[in-house]
Amino acid sequence: MANSTLTTPDSRPLRIALIGAGRHAQHHARAILRCPGVQLVAVADPSDAAQAAMRDIVPGIGCFKTPEELFASERLNVVHIITPPATHAPLARMAIKAGCHIYVEKPFTESVEDAQQILDEALCVETDFKPLEQEVGDIVAAAVKFADESPFPEPSALHRDVMVED
Repeated sequence: MANSTLTTPDSRPLRIALIGAGRHAQHHARAILRCPGVQLVAVADPSDAAQAAMRDIVPGIGCFKTPEELFASERLNVVHIITPPATHAPLARMAIKAGCHIYVEKPFTESVEDAQQILDEALCVETDFKPLEQEVGDIVAAAVKFADESPFPEPSALHRDVMVED
């Protein structure tokens, strides 16, 4: 896989926001900061303490109490949803309606119906950045190839799961 910088079609950095600022979101923030061509611009979380912890990691990040405030104030390309599972479906729909690509922490949703509805809505929205889909596809293909060529004796012991952590 080629090492490339992710940008929008007009060469501006991708603008990324997090919904959720807890411990797991902090791992996402650190990983995003290591990526060239992206800016982590905002976070939405009702907790003042979680927002303060995020500002320690990303000085100058915009902090909002609600996702609604976030979407009203920021023009974003990608939103990471790192919240309790029951909130994933409504937040994913909100981000898609705002024209954002989404990364939803697992489980994606709590029901197959919610997952299908989100996928259907995403297919109906025009976004300004399509190459990200290819980059994600390359990452997943590399992970699957690694799993297939793994020296582990039990294939069932190896999960085909891609996650970025420190």
